[in-house]
Amino acid sequence: MTHAPPAGRPFPAAAPLHLRPADWLSLPWKTGQGRTDEICLMPEDATRGAFDLRISSAPITAPGPFSAFCGVDRVITVIDGAGLELDFGSGVAQLAPLRPFRFDSGLTPIGRPRGGGVRVMNVMAARDRWHMAAVRVARGPFRAAVPEGGLGIILALAAGWRAAGCRLAPRDTLILPAGTGLDLSPAPREEEGAALEVILVAQG
Repeated sequence: MTHAPPAGRPFPAAAPLHLRPADWLSLPWKTGQGRTDEICLMPEDATRGAFDLRISSAPITAPGPFSAFCGVDRVITVIDGAGLELDFGSGVAQLAPLRPFRFDSGLTPIGRPRGGGVRVMNVMAARDRWHMAAVRVARGPFRAAVPEGGLGIILALAAGWRAAGCRLAPRDTLILPAGTGLDLSPAPREEEGAALEVILVAQG
């Protein structure tokens, strides 16, 4: 299962892939306590329990445990709401909006949204396939540079963004193939832009 490149498009593609919220697929959580919007799952024969890369977004409206994905690194970013507390038992992480947080997705922290519900973006990568070489939130013009053998992920978290040949609306995703260099900047008159960049490098 690969979601959500348009029918007939190879994946990963030789050119950047532009995925929009209209392409998302809504599915129940593994815990059954909520729903997640699947943005991308690869390779083509991947499942929700066995994948190289998974990108998703989900609302969290009440306290509850995260699902375990052993052998997977996760970057989670609060994109709507006041923030999220992750209680790992041995310690507590406080996630502020638009501040990515990386952790071992084999762990199952209790997530507690602050001030009501939140929405988060997740990028999950199998540790034996990918190394998360860079994770950052850009708030102004930047250049995404994907090394050979790598993969780049750009998520428009706030406001719109411009890149060569396309415009990213809020919550759009760009997947950049190996060797790509791409300049991105907030769209005109949208001064509060924020974009999550994750650069993956192949293991071995």
